Amino acid sequence: MITLTPNLIKALNEQLENTMYNDTFTSDVVHELEDHLDSEVEDSHDLYELLDCRGVLHEFIDSAIDIYNHILRQWAVDNYEYIEQALEDGICAGITDFHDLIKLGQYHMYQQEMYQCVEDIFNILDVLNFELEKEEEEEAY
Repeated sequence: MITLTPNLIKALNEQLENTMYNDTFTSDVVHELEDHLDSEVEDSHDLYELLDCRGVLHEFIDSAIDIYNHILRQWAVDNYEYIEQALEDGICAGITDFHDLIKLGQYHMYQQEMYQCVEDIFNILDVLNFELEKEEEEEAY
């Protein structure tokens, strides 16, 4: 069980700065963690549910989706597999507009990236939490 403390969030920020970890969502997700201090999470699924309780993660995903048709078509050339996955998963039911299908493909891709981002952050938090607990135990002696 991990409790989101200010010290843990600070250590996470330092860790991410030192490793130059950068993707589409990391800084937004870490910033959102600050709104959930003293919350406890058991695993990455718990962390995802905690962070998305107000739909914030889906807002981050929505804001990453391209809005210009030309850019959508360019993206589709190299990422068609995400459009196919979205079709297979049934999230495109009733959608016939080509650009809307591409947007759903992007949504599918970014959703996968968000799950991975939250899982990576949880794994870093888990290690940092262990290290902080160990330091606190050593200081107590």
